Amino acid sequence: ESCDKKTGKCSYTELVQGCDDTKTCTVGDACGKNASGSWTCLPGKPMTCEDNNLCTDDTCAEPAGPDKGGCKYAVIDGKKVACYTGPSGTSGKGICKDGTQICDAKGALGVCTGDTLPEQSEACDGKDNTCNGTTDEGCAPTGFVYRDSNTAVREDGKNFSVDAAVGASSVGGSAAAASGGKISARFGFIQWLRALLGK
Repeated sequence: ESCDKKTGKCSYTELVQGCDDTKTCTVGDACGKNASGSWTCLPGKPMTCEDNNLCTDDTCAEPAGPDKGGCKYAVIDGKKVACYTGPSGTSGKGICKDGTQICDAKGALGVCTGDTLPEQSEACDGKDNTCNGTTDEGCAPTGFVYRDSNTAVREDGKNFSVDAAVGASSVGGSAAAASGGKISARFGFIQWLRALLGK
């Protein structure tokens, strides 16, 4: 800061110099105003320590004694890490699931074990064996159920059943599918009429 003797006005020139808050674990220290409005060296943001190793605990420490401080990477022996060796996007779908890798004392990951991978084709067992989000594609139907306000139709691969409600009755019966199941047919109206006649 200086004052012009002729004009009596003060002039201010920004000082270009380094700024250090003396902290090892901060970066981007800069000159600025503190909470009280005074210009000072403001601490930067915390340093990020990352060695991209899932088997280490990454931290930053300030100097202490002979230790110069800085990033520290402590190995976590025995740490379990989720893993998957199947195609991308299939883990968590159908039968597919993650396995486990275990860190050793040197910070190295072991072999992935216990993961379940997609099968080559569907087993037609009601599960998504290929882990593509669709269950039993290409398999023959094992059964169906149809319902509306008056009728329910079911087929389980062997027996074909029809529950029909006619004339305010709702009596169930069964009829066979072509697969050779039980053959019988009873509909609501017939049962209603029999009940009315006492038969």
